[in-house]
Amino acid sequence: MISILSLVMWLAGLQAQAPLARAPGRGTLSGIVIPADDTAPLEGVLIVLTPQDDPSRRAFSGVGGPSSAPLLRTHSNRMGEFQMQGVPAGLYSISAEREGYSRQERFQIGKGSRPEILLNILAGQRRENVIVTMIPASAITGTVYGAGGERLAAAVVNAYRVKFTPNGRRLVRIMSVLSHEAGEFRLFHLSAGNYIISGSYSEQAIHPWESIVELTPNLTKPGLGFSTSYFVDASMIRNTRLMNVSDGRETANVDIVFKEAAYSKLNIHLLPAPGSRAMPNSRVAVLPLGADLGAALDYQIRGSGINFSVDRIAHGDYVLVAMADFQDQYGETRTSIISDTVPMRIDDDTSVTIPVIEPVDLPGQIAPGAGIQTGTQVRLRRVDNDVTQTFSTDVDLAGRFTLADVGIGTYDVYVDGLPQTSYLREVSPSVETREIGRIRIDSGKTRYFDQNSLRWIGSSLSIALNRDSGTLIGNVTGAGKPVPGAFVVLVPGDPQARIREDRYLTTYSTAEGSFQIQGIPPGRYTAFAFERIEAEIFFDAEFNAEVIGLGRILNIFPGGKLTEELNFITVDELARYVR
Repeated sequence: MISILSLVMWLAGLQAQAPLARAPGRGTLSGIVIPADDTAPLEGVLIVLTPQDDPSRRAFSGVGGPSSAPLLRTHSNRMGEFQMQGVPAGLYSISAEREGYSRQERFQIGKGSRPEILLNILAGQRRENVIVTMIPASAITGTVYGAGGERLAAAVVNAYRVKFTPNGRRLVRIMSVLSHEAGEFRLFHLSAGNYIISGSYSEQAIHPWESIVELTPNLTKPGLGFSTSYFVDASMIRNTRLMNVSDGRETANVDIVFKEAAYSKLNIHLLPAPGSRAMPNSRVAVLPLGADLGAALDYQIRGSGINFSVDRIAHGDYVLVAMADFQDQYGETRTSIISDTVPMRIDDDTSVTIPVIEPVDLPGQIAPGAGIQTGTQVRLRRVDNDVTQTFSTDVDLAGRFTLADVGIGTYDVYVDGLPQTSYLREVSPSVETREIGRIRIDSGKTRYFDQNSLRWIGSSLSIALNRDSGTLIGNVTGAGKPVPGAFVVLVPGDPQARIREDRYLTTYSTAEGSFQIQGIPPGRYTAFAFERIEAEIFFDAEFNAEVIGLGRILNIFPGGKLTEELNFITVDELARYVR
């Protein structure tokens, strides 16, 4: 029986929804989610609509890219059904996510129809019978063995992927797990692609896990353990074998076998910049390749002041970084990065000196007239192929912002959520080599200590935008017919532009084979229309050199509009060009 309170709340909900559903210019979307390996519908799948023609979005890094436009979301019910009312007219992409399944971005309108990736909703339209098919997530399983053939529990097993960036290929750690009591491990919820698998077994490797996992008291201590080992039977990452994972498949028998470890001593000396204050509780972290600097505290080593050491560190590849604690005017303590990252191959006793400098708060201003809107953000990303680090902050409507605790290093500057016609033109002060939108934070830059906030303040960051972008309108054809769902990408020809993600613009062709890309910075580009490619491989210089003959050279002029027809590049055709 429904209680009076429940009935009142239900009626109130209907009243709240009714105006939205009846609002002029809005439509309704409904459909069902099913798994690829079963006919039973899926409950609890998160369905998200992302606007693709909203003027606030930038068209890069996949369909939509960073956007300040509101997302519409709902979950499928126990019958696998979902519905969205009050959807504004426009072009949308759909994404579906659920634990145990790979993220899905394609759908069908009715059973047996071709897969699509963009959905156009007209004013007052009811889009029904949308079918989203979910593919079970992939997994890699295996067993960890010691040098004597014994099974090892609590060994750290890592899955890495090669990420393509405009600054080169970078190894990124996707997942880490501990082996079970019988030495077995399972890396789960992996998307399709190529992986590198490694295992580590030492007190230093397991230390980051001790704060989040309760280990049984009778677990054998790893002690000095073993050097990192890569599948198959490799002690160095360059000798490893890539593991190819397919959608919905489990790749078994990926065993990690350790050999007797070789160790050396590592001594680290921190060298403060002239005039620096004392840095309380300074520390040094020895991180694995591909780690995020946000996890640096988990990999700190012993020592204090400016001298640190590891008496016996297993041979391998590492990244060193220094940190320290600082207190602000409110008495709050923060831990900040105080050095550049230092990549290091340990294969002998090693001593290293690391220059350190206090982090700065970096105020900035986007030049007036840029049309800043709510949701605009400035983002810094450290230029480093061994580790990752990103800062972001909101921009007020006057274009002002402050990035807090920016440590020494080189960063690319991005502005997310700009109007469609705007793009970043330059940043000042820039690096000496004048790359577009790249800055350097170090002791050579102007900085002063603010007694009120008890923080170092860096030189003001000035960002200039241009609003003279171009537009590309076109069609994708193959065998004389329009091709829907083709992945369209513009690769910049200017070497300066090639180091920036936001100069690579992408979209998909519609059900009619047409596409449109706005907000294109003027310049020379090569346009491609692929059936399917590996994620973000279009950033890779080697890939682009291989496929340049398949694309079309375009010149985008300030404020211009260009119409082109692109040839569809199938997977089979691409395979003949890419080794």
